Amino acid sequence: MRFATLMTVAALGLAAAACTKKEEAPAPVAADATADQAAAAAMDASATAKDAADTATDAAKEAGDKAGDAMKASGDAAAAATEAKVDAAAEPKK
Repeated sequence: MRFATLMTVAALGLAAAACTKKEEAPAPVAADATADQAAAAAMDASATAKDAADTATDAAKEAGDKAGDAMKASGDAAAAATEAKVDAAAEPKK
């Protein structure tokens, strides 16, 4: 008796699974569409990240250029001050 009940339950389970699979046939299509959307979103995010990195790189380069210009100006000022000191030391004192 238990065996017959078990077999009946198993048969009903297989039938239910077969019916469920037929009803869920469009799901892989939806899953493919979702996967495509996720891939497109990932590509958009990657492009956005690249743009942000490029912008940050450009800003860092510009800041580096400005820092280099400031260092050159500082060096020029130091050289001028040194030259002025040398000239002042070379002048005879009155």
